[in-house]
Amino acid sequence: ANKKAIAVLDRSLSFGAQVNPLYLEVIAALSTQGCAPKLVNYVYGLGGRDTVPAQICEIYQELIRIDSEGITGSILRYVAVRD
Repeated sequence: ANKKAIAVLDRSLSFGAQVNPLYLEVIAALSTQGCAPKLVNYVYGLGGRDTVPAQICEIYQELIRIDSEGITGSILRYVAVRD
């Protein structure tokens, strides 16, 4: 309840929506408890790609930065997607 930044990791996409289903469920649950941490929706594993521990560490480092700066930026981010 006292977390300032939370990553919601989701393997699904919801086309046409701003965020994905799991993110919506988490934000709804937190709002009913009066919590207002910064949430970021990370989409991983697209196209059957593996997610490796180093990518999770990068997400964790981003959460630390978000906590210290207080700025979320984009709430929807993709992990290991080719440009």
